[in-house]
Amino acid sequence: MAARRKKSERALRWSRAMSLVRIWLLVGAVAVVAVLAAVELTATGGPRGLRSRIFGTRGVSRTVAGIDRAVSGAIVKLGVHSVVGFDEVRGEGEDAWTHRRIEGRVPHGVGLYEVNLAITQSVHAAGGRVLKAREGGIDRPGHRRLEMGVGVRDTETHAIVLREDSGESETALAAAEIAEPAIAIIIDDFGYSESEVALGFIASNLPITISVLPYCPHTRALADAARRAGREVIAHIPMEPADYPEVDPGPNALMAGHSSSEIRRLAREAIDEIPGAVGANNHMGSAFTRSSRRMRAVMEVVRDAGLFYVDSMTTPFSEGYAEAARAEVPTARNRMFIDSELDETGRIDVRAQLLELERIARRSGTAVGIGHPHQETLAALEDMVPRLQARGIRFVAASEVVE
Repeated sequence: MAARRKKSERALRWSRAMSLVRIWLLVGAVAVVAVLAAVELTATGGPRGLRSRIFGTRGVSRTVAGIDRAVSGAIVKLGVHSVVGFDEVRGEGEDAWTHRRIEGRVPHGVGLYEVNLAITQSVHAAGGRVLKAREGGIDRPGHRRLEMGVGVRDTETHAIVLREDSGESETALAAAEIAEPAIAIIIDDFGYSESEVALGFIASNLPITISVLPYCPHTRALADAARRAGREVIAHIPMEPADYPEVDPGPNALMAGHSSSEIRRLAREAIDEIPGAVGANNHMGSAFTRSSRRMRAVMEVVRDAGLFYVDSMTTPFSEGYAEAARAEVPTARNRMFIDSELDETGRIDVRAQLLELERIARRSGTAVGIGHPHQETLAALEDMVPRLQARGIRFVAASEVVE
C-alpha cells in the first residue's frame, strides 16, 4: 500500500514538473514570436508595412507600372481610339499605387476576342494576371463591349471597358484583307551621333522616313545627309514624358506647365532646327500629349509650317491625332514601336514585330511603325522588307499614309 502511494506521489511530481516545462516552453515561444514581430515591424515601417508584406500591396506598387505599359502598348497596337482614363490612388505612403480605369473604342474589323487575347498576352508577359474578362455585353447605343479586370495576384490594378464602333456584329465587321496594304517605317532619334548605324540607315535602300531631334550635336548634318540621300525628313519634337524628371526629354522640350504661347514658340524653334523637314512627330510626350490645349497649340505651328504630323502614341491617351485632324493637319498614328524590348533579357525581335505590323496593315490598309537607330533594327529591316514586299506589302514614306 505504501509503495503504491509513493509511486503515485512520484508520478504527480513528474506531471507537475512537465507542466512547468510546457508553460516555460510556451512563454519562450511567445517571446520569440514577439521579438520577430518587432523586427519585422521595424523593417517594414510599422503595422501598415507588415500588413502590406502579408497581403502583397508592396508587390502591386512595384508591378503596376509594368502592367500599365503592357496594357497601353496593346491598346495602341489594336488601334483603339477615343481612349480616356480615370485614375484613383489606392493605398498609402510607400504602398500607394494608382488604379486606372480605361475606356475606348475598338475600330471596325477588330474582334473583341482579338482584343481580349492581345491584352491578356501583354499582361501575362508583364507579370500580371487577368482577373476577369467578359465579352458581348450591350450598352444603350447598341455597342458590344469587352470588360476586363487585370492586376497583380488578386489585386485589380486596371479596369478596361472597350466598345465596338457600331452595333454591328463582329462577323459583319470582319474586314477582308486589303489588296495593297502600305507600311511606313519611321526611324526616330537621329541627331545624337554620326554613328555607323545611323549612317547605315541613311545609306541603305530601305524606304524609311528619318526623324531628327533638334538641338543635338549632329542634328543639321544628319538631316542634310538624309535629304541628299533622298530620304523624307521630319522633326522629332521633344515633349515631357510621364516619368520626368527621371527621364529627360532633352533641351527646350515642350513641358506640361508651359503656356500656349511658350508651346508655340518652342515648337517653331524645334521645327526650324531641322532643315528640309516635311513633317513632325513627338519625342516622348506621354505627359504632354494628354492635353487637348497643349496639342492644339502644337498643331497651330505644324499647320502654319505646312507639315504633316504623326502621333507617336507614347500613351494611348494622346490627343495629338485628334487635334491634328481638327486643325486640318494631315495626320496618322503610330501603331507600334518595332524594336521595343520583348522580355526581361533585353532581347529585341524586330522581325516578329514587323510580321505583326504586316497583319495590322492587311486589316487596316495602312500602318505606321517606329524604330530607332539600332544595329538589330537595321539588320531586321534589310532582311524583312524584301520578303514583305514579295508578299504584296508596299513600303512608303510617312507622307503617303497621312490623311
